[in-house]
Amino acid sequence: SKMAANNNPLDLIDSFSLLSQDGDDLDIDEDYIGYLQESHDIRRRSEKELKPLISAINSALNSGSSASPIGLKALNLLIDQSSDEVFEANGKQWATLVISQVGKNIDLCCPLIDSLLKRAPDSAEISKYLASQTSGIISPIIANLSAESLRTLVHFLSTYPGSCGGQINPLKKLCIENLRP
Repeated sequence: SKMAANNNPLDLIDSFSLLSQDGDDLDIDEDYIGYLQESHDIRRRSEKELKPLISAINSALNSGSSASPIGLKALNLLIDQSSDEVFEANGKQWATLVISQVGKNIDLCCPLIDSLLKRAPDSAEISKYLASQTSGIISPIIANLSAESLRTLVHFLSTYPGSCGGQINPLKKLCIENLRP
């Protein structure tokens, strides 16, 4: 594989095309994301070095009305593996991107929300931002409940219990509707 032969997997970014759903071979995109994930190269990279990947993800996620599965997977990789400095500098923007995509594909966004919830406690700014976005996160989860989204809902409620007051009635309704035989 040409990726394995390259010493720096981030050199392979060809702007938007590697993350685009419009490419001829979606497997190349999946392979690239998988290779980046396995290489653990993201954590060692500065924000400047990651800029082409961040730009490609932004383009993929802002390019249409449907959520880009490749863009979301790549964003999850950044959230999970970026250094603390890169996460601190970009976490709020990444959270905004995820929140904007939640209603478009809840099952793809739940792992990203979980990743944000895991990393946010180390950043007061990002943690405050997520807590302030409760409605934008919880409402689509309630509307599109699945096993994956229920797990994320519980994770969010346990991480930010004091921020969920505005969602109490929809949560009560959800519980009551699902308890009836």
